[in-house]
Amino acid sequence: MTAIYEAESTQLMQYRVADQAIVIEAQDSWAAGVIEQLFAGWYLTRETEPRESTLSPAIVIRSGGKPPSIPVDWPSFEIAGGGTCSTSGPISYIEIEGSIVAIGKPGQVDVEVWTNGMLEIQSPALTSKRERSPRLPRSMSRSSST
Repeated sequence: MTAIYEAESTQLMQYRVADQAIVIEAQDSWAAGVIEQLFAGWYLTRETEPRESTLSPAIVIRSGGKPPSIPVDWPSFEIAGGGTCSTSGPISYIEIEGSIVAIGKPGQVDVEVWTNGMLEIQSPALTSKRERSPRLPRSMSRSSST
């Protein structure tokens, strides 16, 4: 499998989850750094000496480049983090704040990510978490009439 767009420099990063290898291709230094930070937050440690050297990447991430166009006629729905998922058969696109994730494109890697620039690690486009306004306890949110 190949990435949709080739990059000038890439870094292959291998992790192990439930004794299965997962390979990430970071196509720039920002992407490599953000993968390290996100995966560390999930208690995943990069393998310094990968057991398998011939594995293809499951995820390709980059902070630039032109993402594919999302077909406008595909069914879509809102997702957590304020994004939209468009899907047709086994292929899906997720758009969050200008970042695009392509999943299941035939002949490509499993997941490709184009971020909308070099995002902060807390960005909903990376974590699917939105800042929520704090809620008052029910007893404080109701106006009392005496």
